[in-house]
Amino acid sequence: MFLGSIGNQFGASRWWFVLGASAASWIWFGAVGFGAKASSKALSKPIFWKFLDAAIAVIMFSLAGILAFARL
Repeated sequence: MFLGSIGNQFGASRWWFVLGASAASWIWFGAVGFGAKASSKALSKPIFWKFLDAAIAVIMFSLAGILAFARL
């Protein structure tokens, strides 16, 4: 429903939107699937998870700081 309501805003070009959204979906899920297989060796190492957790923490604290001090 969400994509349909966005696609209707394009009028006669809505079928190009559908084609683009479908292609993006296929590319995204294909990349996730093949990427998971390709990175399975790295994902099995504990050091990878430490770096990933640290990167996520930096991003979350940065966003929290931006939101806390933003003037709304």
